[in-house]
Amino acid sequence: GMGRQGNALLLRREQEVVLNRGYKELGRLNIGKIMGTMGTSPIPGGKSFCDVVPGGDLTNFDDRWKWISVDMLPRWLSFSDKQRQRVVRIPLGNPITPDSHIDYYDIHERFKRQSLRY
Repeated sequence: GMGRQGNALLLRREQEVVLNRGYKELGRLNIGKIMGTMGTSPIPGGKSFCDVVPGGDLTNFDDRWKWISVDMLPRWLSFSDKQRQRVVRIPLGNPITPDSHIDYYDIHERFKRQSLRY
């Protein structure tokens, strides 16, 4: 209905306007493809960024929106209200801090599997 359409428009605006400036800054660091290889869906059962946009750049709005509109949003809308309530209570994970362990070997292996060059 109209509520769902309105929410989808707000989500698109958030990605295209509000968050895009930050993503462009990240894009200048040339790490969008690295981010893409690590992009897992916050929606349970959702596809990874690379599954939806192979070789894509997470800092690119069109690539990011494809992931959202093709997989995340339809999956979210398929959940019941009760399922959505459970999902929003799931922690997104630990924030990355300067002391966080980054597994560079794993990142390299992901690149090889995606046939990306860096």
